[in-house]
Amino acid sequence: MTPPRKLPTETGSRKGGRVPRLPRVAHVVEANERLLLSALRAWTDAETSAQKADEVTRSAHRNEKAAVQAREALARMNAELEARVSERTRELVQARDEALAATKSKERFLSNMSHEIRTPMFGMLGAMELLSHTGMTPDQAEYLRVASASGEALLAIINEVLDFAKIGAGQMRLVHEPIDIVAIAQSVAELFSAAAQTRSIDLALEADAALAPRRMGDSLHLRQVLMNLIGNAIKFAPHGRVVVRVQPVGAQASDRVHFEVSDSGIGIDESQQARIFEPFAQSDHPGQKPQGGTGLGLTISRDLVQAMGGRLEVSSALGRGATFGFDLTLPRAPEPPAELLRTAPAASVFGASARRVLLVEDNPVNQVICQSMLEAMGLDVVLAEDGALALEQLAEGSFGAVLMDCQMPVMDGYEATRRLREVERLNGRARTPVIALTANAFSDDVQRCMAAGMDAHLSKPFKVQALQALLVRWIPVVAH
Repeated sequence: MTPPRKLPTETGSRKGGRVPRLPRVAHVVEANERLLLSALRAWTDAETSAQKADEVTRSAHRNEKAAVQAREALARMNAELEARVSERTRELVQARDEALAATKSKERFLSNMSHEIRTPMFGMLGAMELLSHTGMTPDQAEYLRVASASGEALLAIINEVLDFAKIGAGQMRLVHEPIDIVAIAQSVAELFSAAAQTRSIDLALEADAALAPRRMGDSLHLRQVLMNLIGNAIKFAPHGRVVVRVQPVGAQASDRVHFEVSDSGIGIDESQQARIFEPFAQSDHPGQKPQGGTGLGLTISRDLVQAMGGRLEVSSALGRGATFGFDLTLPRAPEPPAELLRTAPAASVFGASARRVLLVEDNPVNQVICQSMLEAMGLDVVLAEDGALALEQLAEGSFGAVLMDCQMPVMDGYEATRRLREVERLNGRARTPVIALTANAFSDDVQRCMAAGMDAHLSKPFKVQALQALLVRWIPVVAH
């Protein structure tokens, strides 16, 4: 049996005897210190982490609060902005509505003024035209010629003022349809042939023989520009020559066409060439008496040419005449069917089966003038004073054509035409041509007539030849 092991002891001097040897505990103390320090560091790290976590949490709270505040501020800004936009939109809508109302009011005023002026002018000029075909003494014929010329001059002034107002009101509308540009220039030149002869002026038309005359364009406004330019050329050329030229720009197949009116008159000083296109302006010539007119012709012509895509320019020198010219893009138009090329000579007689026409007109003076013009063409005229009476006449018998006024009491021409077309549709009846004879001459008036079901439009005042040229398109004729 092994005896028990004795613990080591330390020896040393000590009062009273030997001192026992003790175990070494330094490493235990050191280990405890290290453990304590580690615990302290862990506690410190944990405290620091907790503080950081608290800071992160507080920062997150602050950020969330800032985000909420930002969202609230943005929402307030959006609401305020939407309110401002909404208010501005209301203001713009109100301004637009007021502008549209003012434009509509101006349009109604212009349309009414045009109608009220053209109606008596038609009675006056129509009566003088009919009177010219009766037997008169040479003096009476001369007086009538002067009165007719004065009436035409008055009508030209009225048209210029109304056209100027229409352009300012945005009422001018362009039409894109097949036209014969050479025929237009020829017809305008013929209108001024008598005035040119009176002033001993040689008025000539020069059209390029290789130019394709059928183009797509606006006949009415092209004619108006040429009328203004030719009229001015004759007015300011006391003698000599006025030439109207129509020719292609560049190649003969080009869509661009050049129009030019040249005269050998008094010319325009270079210092005044810019102002002649201003409204109501006329060039001043020392020693030359004023030529009259509104001073709107060139302004209107410039605006019309610009609206058609061109630019009206002048080349002149004092005492050397003047040349006004412009280029337009007018694409070639397809050739019309052969039957549309038919024209009737002046002596044509309308076919007996379609010779009966219905004249719908409420103005007594216009009734007399229109009826006399129609009877002079060999037509049998039935009169109706408003649209309702016209429908009754149409229900009782057939007519070769209806000549319809637009503004009438009881029922206007638009409503009467719409009802006629509905009756024809429901009963399977053949379409009766309806031609508007009205003092409503604006492009919107023409469109309204077409929308109501009318087939053609002729504005008052008109000449017998213009009415006959329109009727032969819709009523069968028998040529002699």
